[in-house]
Order: sequence, then structure tokens, then C-alpha cells
Amino acid sequence: MTPHNHAWKLTSYAVLFVLLFFGLLQVTLQARGKVFALEALGALVLALFVFAGGLTYDKGKGEKLFFAVFVLVIANLLFLRAFTGDLYVVMLLFALVGVALGFPRRCAPRCYDDDRKTEEPHSVVFDPAKNGEEKKVGEKGKMEQEVKTETKNTATFSPGKYVASSKSNVFHEARCDWAKKVSKTHQLWFSSKKEAEEKKYKPHGCVN
Repeated sequence: MTPHNHAWKLTSYAVLFVLLFFGLLQVTLQARGKVFALEALGALVLALFVFAGGLTYDKGKGEKLFFAVFVLVIANLLFLRAFTGDLYVVMLLFALVGVALGFPRRCAPRCYDDDRKTEEPHSVVFDPAKNGEEKKVGEKGKMEQEVKTETKNTATFSPGKYVASSKSNVFHEARCDWAKKVSKTHQLWFSSKKEAEEKKYKPHGCVN
């Protein structure tokens, strides 16, 4: 039951009980002798049932107690009809509405399945063989990534290993960030550090 339906149903019960107990109070005050004593005792018992039902409503037992209260109210009204000849039609209608509202409904198997899914967490079983395969695949991918990184870092650039700008006297390693800033139209490539120094170029801080 959704929270919205839960609140709506509980409110309906509360309204019905207030109306019924107000009616029972009027009947009790008008009664005499044994009828008065029985009505007062019955009203007290019904009040205890309603109180217990309110405390256990969230646990699923309260609605059964509410249903029992409405059935007892109907029985009480029939008792009054038999002994006094009076029939309280309005109270009888309220009690019948309560019986219809609280009538126990048989829950389909899917209903119980949904409750179990909501209340019981599922345990997760891991397959050791599958975990071992996933671990191997993960390690293999990690090794391939490391190899690619090393290959990238040690790659030899086709024009040369060092580059300088024709507008400066400093040369950089080809993989250096500063080398990437040199315009292609001004790039001067060297195959070795010695070659660059022989042409009067000085090594930048990125050159090891």
C-alpha cells in the first residue's frame, strides 16, 4: 500500500469511528437498566479495540481489529433492534461502510513477492572463476596501457629528436610542451643534442 492510500484509509477509519462512537454515546445515554450497562460496557470494549488497532495498524494487525469493531457494532445494532425495537439506520450504514473498507482481502502471490523484494535484501554470490577471469583481463589491460604509455614516451619523432625555432637560439626535446609551441614554418630539427649545440643552439630546461 502506498503512503497516500495508507493515509487516506486511516483517515476514513478515524471519521467512521468518531461518527459511530458519537451515535453509541447517544444510544447509551438514552438506554435504561441492563441495556444501559451492556451498551456502556460494549462501547468501552470497542474503544479498546480501536486503540489497539491504531497501535498495530502499521504491522498489519490493526486493520483486522478495525474490521472486528465494525462487525461488533452491527451485532450491537441488531441486538438493540431485537430488544428495543429501534433500528439506527445511519449508524448501520456507517458500520457497513467500515466493514467494506476493512474486509480482509486475499493477496495474490505477486503481492507477497513484491513485499519480499522490498523488505528482504538479496545476497550476492560471486563466482570465483569469473572474478579470476575479470582480474586477469583487468591486469592485461593495465599492462597494455603501461606499454602504450612507455612507447609514447620513448617514441622517436621522424624529423628528429630535438627541435628549435629559427627565431630563437634554444632547442627543445621533441616531446617537450615547449616544442609543440614552435610554429611549423620556423621549426629546425636536429637528430642529436650535439648537432644542435654545434649550430650554436642552447638546450632548454626540458632537455635532459
